[in-house]
Amino acid sequence: MLDSIQPRGFQQPRREFKKQYARPNKKFSGWRLKFALLMLILLALGIFVGSRAVTLAQKIFDKSDGGTFFSQLFIAKDARLAGEDEGEVRILLLGVGGAGHDGGTLTDTMILATIRLADETDNRPRVSLVSIPRDLNVYIPGYEWRKINSAYAFGEIGGSQGPKLATEAAEGLLGKNIPYYAVINFDGFRTIVNELGGIYVEVPAGFTDAQFPDQNYGYLEPVVFEAGRQKMDGERALQYVRSRHGDNNQGSDFARAKRQQRITQAIADEIASVRILSNFNLIGRIIDAATNNFRTNLELHEIKRLYEIGQKVESQNVSSISLDGASGLVCDDIIEETGAYILLPCEGLGKYDKIQDAINDQFVIGFTNEENPSIEIQNATKIPGLGLEAAVYLQLQNATIETANYKGEAEFLETVIYDNTGGAKPKTLRYLKEKLAGTVAASVYPFPTSSKNPDFVVVVTQKIQDLIK
Repeated sequence: MLDSIQPRGFQQPRREFKKQYARPNKKFSGWRLKFALLMLILLALGIFVGSRAVTLAQKIFDKSDGGTFFSQLFIAKDARLAGEDEGEVRILLLGVGGAGHDGGTLTDTMILATIRLADETDNRPRVSLVSIPRDLNVYIPGYEWRKINSAYAFGEIGGSQGPKLATEAAEGLLGKNIPYYAVINFDGFRTIVNELGGIYVEVPAGFTDAQFPDQNYGYLEPVVFEAGRQKMDGERALQYVRSRHGDNNQGSDFARAKRQQRITQAIADEIASVRILSNFNLIGRIIDAATNNFRTNLELHEIKRLYEIGQKVESQNVSSISLDGASGLVCDDIIEETGAYILLPCEGLGKYDKIQDAINDQFVIGFTNEENPSIEIQNATKIPGLGLEAAVYLQLQNATIETANYKGEAEFLETVIYDNTGGAKPKTLRYLKEKLAGTVAASVYPFPTSSKNPDFVVVVTQKIQDLIK
């Protein structure tokens, strides 16, 4: 692994900041695993720059020397990734500030990337990205209940166990075995953008952030982004993806995730335009940057295999979900003794059942969210709030869901789903049917609705209580 990533010691920060990366466009469709996995491609390309790749391997990969570095590519070419035989490969993507940054060993980004391989029922490999909020209180082995973003920092105290401890905390939360990790810091991101000569980004909504941190526990002059297409260097791009206090509705996690998607798409576009596969000087400079800013437990032959799988992933088969307030899975809380803000599972501290249910359904939920459905749930019972409970149970983040009381004359004995789209949003329809164990009506909804032209109307009965519980 790359043990030169800095810093090693734990620094107690005044504030903690978050950074995420989003997927590139379909020119590099196999690497929608945020910016960290884009780095893995570039590392794999390092085999073409001669002896410098040997030095790189000795710094990045465990048990690597000049001979094993190249032999892995050929001797182990049939080796499979951990989880591949079970149909899913998981990698924990971690973003840290690094040396010179406030809280440099706290994880500003934690994303579970899951690759679901093609099989006899679905010949398209898929990728799901699950964003884990940094303020979520979880059990960290040896440190009891803490914010999950501190796990990496605790692991780095007196050693190099940050990725291991962060992975263990994520595994306990998500209920999944995660064999691989990849870590990148701010300097690595900044350097990549600068080495590419900057990137062009389309900014759809301008905003001002008056609380963007400097490196002295204070704030920069207000950071301002105007709407429109513009060129950004590494520092400017980092500000764009890290901003957390923008006005004009740009202070939310959802808005920040969209910005991060645009940045990484711009990086992918720029890489394609400079023909990186034949630009060995550029590859060499990027490798130099990676040497001190990147860390992974993937061995070279595993990176090669991951790249082979990734080449088959198409852009429309990549989805993402977030464990945030919009998901209905985590809720705000305050630690009474300290007044510190935290997030907890809405069911209570350490109660991960619904979160783990969502992880099990992550591919369905993620792809359903992309259809942005509008749904009206009508309560056909006399049980108050049953429609709202059903809405929360659906766990759809990008859906517009309204609830109402059923006012029709027909009697319903089971949940019925009306598709008003004529089949235009099949992923949502399939999810509603499976999640609610409902029957799909043969017609559109025949009665008036409270919302305007909903895509789906779901009439729920008392039977849904058994599912919700």
